Amino acid sequence: MGSEGSKIRGDTVAGNLFNPEENIEIQTLFDKISGKSQLCQLNNLQRYLSSLLPEDIIQRIFVCCVKLSKTKQEGFTVNGLAAFLSSLFKGSLTDKSTILVSLASTTREVSSPRMSEFVALLIKSYVKINQKSEQFKSWKFSSPEKWAKSLSLYLLTDLFEKGPSTQEASGNPPERSFTEWELEAWLSSCPLFSHILDLVFHSCFRISQSEEYSERFLTPMIPTVSNVNWTKAQTILDVPALILLSYSLPGELRGNWRPLYSNHQYGDSFSQLQTRILKQGPTVIVVRDKAGHVFGGFASVSWNIRPQFVGTASCFLFSLSPQFSVYNGTGYNEHYMYLNHGVKTMPNGLGMGGQLDYFGLWIDQSFSVGHSKAGPRCTTYGSPQLSKTADFQVDVIEVWGVGPEPKEQAEDEECESSILDKDPEAKAMLSLIDRGPLSEGLREGDATAGSPEDHELPPL
Repeated sequence: MGSEGSKIRGDTVAGNLFNPEENIEIQTLFDKISGKSQLCQLNNLQRYLSSLLPEDIIQRIFVCCVKLSKTKQEGFTVNGLAAFLSSLFKGSLTDKSTILVSLASTTREVSSPRMSEFVALLIKSYVKINQKSEQFKSWKFSSPEKWAKSLSLYLLTDLFEKGPSTQEASGNPPERSFTEWELEAWLSSCPLFSHILDLVFHSCFRISQSEEYSERFLTPMIPTVSNVNWTKAQTILDVPALILLSYSLPGELRGNWRPLYSNHQYGDSFSQLQTRILKQGPTVIVVRDKAGHVFGGFASVSWNIRPQFVGTASCFLFSLSPQFSVYNGTGYNEHYMYLNHGVKTMPNGLGMGGQLDYFGLWIDQSFSVGHSKAGPRCTTYGSPQLSKTADFQVDVIEVWGVGPEPKEQAEDEECESSILDKDPEAKAMLSLIDRGPLSEGLREGDATAGSPEDHELPPL
């Protein structure tokens, strides 16, 4: 357990908010890191954390723990470690913001470029830590952390936008510095960053072996993908993109994804696209245009072919490249989702937001082209133009089913049936008086329901 002088003194160390059982875990953890020495040296900490964190952050942790140990020696004590973890794991937002500044900067303020770099390093550590998780191993990424900087800038949007300058066109953060108070206000409004911070540091300094602890702090914001053959399939998504999209979904849809369509696997065919996404429940659509912009949308309900808008306020549009953004419904209208095919008098294709022929996101039935017209913002989602040019050429389309797989279609068919189907006597009576059901053959399940000329109506 280490020598007497190295034992934790939770009752005498200011800021230690751990209970006795947790203090025992921290003592065991310290002994493991320090080699049961009274002082933990930098090389001990480097050896313990080098596979999880970058060198820069390891050195900042060491400095913090030494300062909290209140010793003049080159090393930190178990009480210094306990005080550090107490502030980070159980402290107030003020405590956490103080630690955050110490980890990101050598002064009492942190510059925006340094803050952006620090958050990106944490995201890369998040990716590295979760590589052995079941969620991560269910995917196959060409580059698992390529958008780490994009997610970093997205997380820092609220902090940076409160400054006097705006985001530069190059994607670099504005030049200014932030105080502990400003970071505290930002922390209170950015739960996704808190999740990333918690998972990284709880993984590095685990203070409990319970399932409840693992569920709360060590579960990544990465969905598990199923029913996929990675020898044939591929994705343009990476871990930062999955973190953003998963976090933006309703909670009950975050855990499980399944592939429905990819033009890499099924060809550039709108017929294949619509066949594979119909009645599949909520979906995430990802598009890359030939200029390299990546964007898409979340559809909260099943896609069905009909010449009208459907969906709910849970739908949203998003951008992944050149920058991360999520655009939720504005409440101006309910033009969330649209899918139509084979009706000459209506737009034929898949759309989300805006107006007919002026969608926030549109894939034409020809499949090869689409548009994103905002002028300057999509009325439904408040999104700007998502593609490089308003009219774009399609390079990649992926569609993922999210959440539980939908049940058999019996319930849907029951909902779509006519009330006369449930009352045969009424149907028979109408037939007897030559007033048969005028809606016969004109239902949503009928492919020709939108074309009255295809039906012969009974005489009046």
